[in-house]
Amino acid sequence: QNRLHPLMLRVVLLVASCASTAAFSLSGPASLTRAVASSASVAPLRASLAAPSRRAVHMAAGVTMELKGIEKAKQAAGYKSVDDHVTSGMVVGLGTGSTAYFAVERVGQKLASGELKDIICIPTSERTREQAESLKIPLCTLNEKSVLDVAIDGADAVDPNFALIKGGGGALLREKMVEVMAKKFICIVDDTKLCSGLGPSFALPVEITPFCHMHTLRTIAALPELAGCEAVLRTGDCSNNK
Repeated sequence: QNRLHPLMLRVVLLVASCASTAAFSLSGPASLTRAVASSASVAPLRASLAAPSRRAVHMAAGVTMELKGIEKAKQAAGYKSVDDHVTSGMVVGLGTGSTAYFAVERVGQKLASGELKDIICIPTSERTREQAESLKIPLCTLNEKSVLDVAIDGADAVDPNFALIKGGGGALLREKMVEVMAKKFICIVDDTKLCSGLGPSFALPVEITPFCHMHTLRTIAALPELAGCEAVLRTGDCSNNK
């Protein structure tokens, strides 16, 4: 359980494929990394959502390009998370990653059109901050706003029990700090992130202090629960864990 956060956290998982988008609603006290819903509660939600448009168009820096395949699925999830869960006057956490990118894009679009007003957003990385600023999205930090109405972010892997791996893109600390303070957390993924169990599909990120980092690496690697696993210090490209 999330013992550090006094609020009741509501989690919604949006999964998009090239054919459909499904939402799983998970409520009550929950951690950001584990939430469970029964298959009975999932089925009605899966049936109630229409498939996204066959043609998805991405607008970036004045250039229009048609998205296909997995990018279209990511856009569907990102756009739906904003359309369904962000309203005027909210404090919104903006996630980091290839799917969260489209949620940030959608916030910018709806602000520019006037559909959204008087919102302020908290980015979870410098990359997201730069994207939001380019879209003229008003920003602040947790220093100014300690409680968020909603936070939207992706995940690196999702198992059948809705346990998540997050932070693989290197924004683990800021993601945790921002998203744990949201009343509602919207997790958006495409169907390639669904897996039978956490670990094989994506290495589990562990945040450590630089002080005596090799000692920490050896200590983690020696844990009985990690028998057969290899602990690797990531110093370069976060996409290949090298």
